[in-house]
Amino acid sequence: VAVSFDESFRVETAATDGLEARDARGTPVVGQLAWFRLSDYSLELRAARRPPEVDAEITAYALPLQSTLEIEGQIDLKIRYTPLAQVVVSAPVETAENLRFDSPLIAEKSLDADSGEWTLTFHDELIGEQRLHFHLSLPYRDANADSVEGEGEGVEEKADDPAKRRFDVEVPVLTVAGTKRLRGQWLIEANTDTELKFESGGLDPVDLLRAPSIEGYSPR
Repeated sequence: VAVSFDESFRVETAATDGLEARDARGTPVVGQLAWFRLSDYSLELRAARRPPEVDAEITAYALPLQSTLEIEGQIDLKIRYTPLAQVVVSAPVETAENLRFDSPLIAEKSLDADSGEWTLTFHDELIGEQRLHFHLSLPYRDANADSVEGEGEGVEEKADDPAKRRFDVEVPVLTVAGTKRLRGQWLIEANTDTELKFESGGLDPVDLLRAPSIEGYSPR
């Protein structure tokens, strides 16, 4: 006696009478569970649909321009066991409204402005490997702003020479809710007249010769 079931279900044995358990890999019958029948028997099983198991990998290119940091990225999802109807992507509250998703898989997008969570609902329930594209524009904070002595606190004096101007921007942390594994890769581009300085934590450098690519995007 054997029981065969799809991987989207979790099946457990509740009660067996008149059966001896066997390794299903070494029996003439086909299935994930198998028993040897001695005589009359009864078999009780419990079956439940398994929840989706999701891995996510975020890859993003960040290009500093004159007044904004332009970010092009993709989220690669690997969905196992059970199809997924929607996914929730979280971003910092102050930048979430600037996040744009572009994918034919998405039927509906909604933002919770209080939490920075984007709920992306798909046209159909999805399983396997899926890819979502996103774009984000972040304005710079002028790092040249200093208080002018004698003019009162908060009065700013900015460098007139564009070549001497410095800007700070914090690259946002994006997460995908409910993932079993989440990893990300950030790649920073720069024009020849741009000098970059970094302050990072929890990141490991990537060999530029093995830098990942983003579908449909060519680094500048």
